[in-house]
Amino acid sequence: MRNETSDQTAQIALYNAEQQEKRKTFCDRVERAVRRLPPMERTLIEERYMTADSDYLTDHNVYAFKFNPPISSTYYNKIRWKAFYKLALILNIAGTKDI
Repeated sequence: MRNETSDQTAQIALYNAEQQEKRKTFCDRVERAVRRLPPMERTLIEERYMTADSDYLTDHNVYAFKFNPPISSTYYNKIRWKAFYKLALILNIAGTKDI
């Protein structure tokens, strides 16, 4: 019995370590992909989603205060759509829609 528990515990510890490394690798990959975006798209993604206080920011705060000069919400949405589309292509996670 003791070997089974030990083996199971070792397997869980190994799994947890591997998952942590996979998450770190994925985050590094996303950060590299964001750095490849054009300046406005990169600014939007970094300011809205990758800052320490991003949970408390709204889209309005970003397009009204983080861009110089400020941009409209319509233009912001267009830039955001393009940025996420490009990120999906760079990260090879773009899906297709069957019609």
